[in-house]
Amino acid sequence: MLKLLESYITTKSASIVIRRPTEEGPGSTITLFDNQDALLDFQTNSYKDSPFAELPEDRVFCLNDRVTQRELEDLDHYKYFLKVYDVTDIMGFDICDNNNDNQSRLRLRVVRMGNEAKFSHDDRERLATIIPMMKKSLAIYSRMEIGGVSQEIYQQLLSSMGIACFILGANYEVMAKNYLAEMVLSNKDGLSIVAKKLCCIEKDDQLTLTTICQNVRQHIAQGNTQQLADKFTINRPQAGSTWGGLIRPVDSGDFIGAENNPELLLLLRDSNRRELPTPSLLIDIFGVTLAEARLTLKLLEGLSLTAAAEALGVSRNTARTQLSSVFSKTDLNSQTQLVKLVSDVLSDHWL
Repeated sequence: MLKLLESYITTKSASIVIRRPTEEGPGSTITLFDNQDALLDFQTNSYKDSPFAELPEDRVFCLNDRVTQRELEDLDHYKYFLKVYDVTDIMGFDICDNNNDNQSRLRLRVVRMGNEAKFSHDDRERLATIIPMMKKSLAIYSRMEIGGVSQEIYQQLLSSMGIACFILGANYEVMAKNYLAEMVLSNKDGLSIVAKKLCCIEKDDQLTLTTICQNVRQHIAQGNTQQLADKFTINRPQAGSTWGGLIRPVDSGDFIGAENNPELLLLLRDSNRRELPTPSLLIDIFGVTLAEARLTLKLLEGLSLTAAAEALGVSRNTARTQLSSVFSKTDLNSQTQLVKLVSDVLSDHWL
């Protein structure tokens, strides 16, 4: 599609940004532009003061709609990105799917470079004609993303979190699974397929799984998905080893084209696995700021306050002030207590 768009608008570079780069990560950008240095630079630095980072929805804008040339030249985005890569004009639009809690946002951008003419009124009108099509595409993407069944989410679950993911139908048949789930079944690592149904190896575990699934179904029927059953464990062949399990409902609308309706999402992870949380998770659970979350993570890694401050590029006094704020928000008064609290709270925290 991007290749067609580049011909349609006459541009050397078109890109779609699903998740904008933030301090938490590089975001998600789809582009055919083959300058990887420019893409990496954008994902790590240039977005911070870009006049095109966020646009009013459903309208096409060009660069001069957002900023004067004089204002542009004062921005780091211009000095260290646009000027470096010889970008002379930008045109694009933002659209948002407001029919879900996450409010998925898509940002489409095309650029002119070097001696190419700046975008014209005709270019603007031509790009505007694809907004309705892109809004429909974003709505479909959002439904898949919320349901947790996109290939990207599968990869994230496997590579960064070590979670086996099963999508189950009404009779516990496995309708979809990620690679780690396939390995669990292949090794009969606590679960297997019997008569086309997902079953636990041990009878007590099967009873627990069935009971929780029935409870989830009951909550769905009652329209109450806020008080779902808590986590559970499934025994594995290795002595003392278990899977931590979580069951959640799946909206069948998230599986476009599926012959049968999926009902349940089963997530499994090694109960003994312990990972450092993300800053966003600390912010959500403890109400700390981003800077306080980053400091807490350094302390969880075993660094002293002085070493943590040095690693974060702040003074020890600044780190001490941030730590005092964390203590106040968690009703603690020592680093040892803080590390223990965060470890205990997050040791079995899902997603």
